[in-house]
Amino acid sequence: EDTVFRRAIWLSVLKPIALFYISSKGRDALEAVYRVVRIVIGVLCVELFLILSFAAVACQIYSDFPGFEDLSSAFLSLFKLSTTVVNPSIWMPVYESTTSSAFFFILFVVTSVFYIHSLVLSVVFQTYMQAMSEIRDRTRSDREDALRLAFLTMQKYGDWESQSLKLVHVRVLGQALALLRPHYGPMKINALLQIVEPDSDGYIDYKTFRMKVPKALRTSLMSTRPTTIFSLALELLAFAVAVSNLVYVIMVSSSFKAHWWNSVMMPVGSLIALLGIIELILRCDFLKIFGVASPTRLDGTFDGLAAFAGALSLYGERKKSVYQFC
Repeated sequence: EDTVFRRAIWLSVLKPIALFYISSKGRDALEAVYRVVRIVIGVLCVELFLILSFAAVACQIYSDFPGFEDLSSAFLSLFKLSTTVVNPSIWMPVYESTTSSAFFFILFVVTSVFYIHSLVLSVVFQTYMQAMSEIRDRTRSDREDALRLAFLTMQKYGDWESQSLKLVHVRVLGQALALLRPHYGPMKINALLQIVEPDSDGYIDYKTFRMKVPKALRTSLMSTRPTTIFSLALELLAFAVAVSNLVYVIMVSSSFKAHWWNSVMMPVGSLIALLGIIELILRCDFLKIFGVASPTRLDGTFDGLAAFAGALSLYGERKKSVYQFC
């Protein structure tokens, strides 16, 4: 079990891959961070070289003081000083012996802390903003190229008149939308065409195509389901099951004890689990007996998980009742 747990922990580092795979904005941000890292590494190398230069001078002048005996010790001491963690305790013994050393250490603090660190922050900000601007421009250019190529391709599949006038026929655009939205029926495809060309004169120029097609592709059409007595009763049953399940869980997990409750706890739990399974079966309507689905129906994944949870709860109630009986 420990080995499986450790493997699950290590595999959790792969979770961001799904985010970058799904989100284009996440990939753009990752590319911008990659550009920033390359620039920041160069700036940090300059800062480390600056610290090394000061350390070479310090180990020659102040080699008699602790922390500056050799180049490595001086470099480590000045690196700590650049983070202001040991300022001014690291150079106070030197200052007490030689007051002129204040010029050296103050120059180093001003150069490393106020100049180099501010340079790092400004480089990070400017590089990130420039990278995001370039990515946005590239994305916009790619979108324009894709629209232009799509317009030219649809011209070839149109009639002779559309090719001569450099226009796209609405029929060809409808076929393309049907390929892009295979789950849409004819009514939804016609609704998308109304967004692109409400006049429906038969042809679309490139200006209209460029402005209206992206808007149509961003539009999500939802089918309205009629509210019937069956759907209202189903929603009422779902609400009753949810409330009763919440009350049941609170009473079972609390310190409430009564003789009558101990005798009805198992049957009530089994009844709630059974009603939950019945509600899910009616809501999914696998056999299409009722022909009307609930307006708040979830997708198959969540409905399946809920059905599995209900069956597991029913099995648990049965096992507990058998255990108590024994």
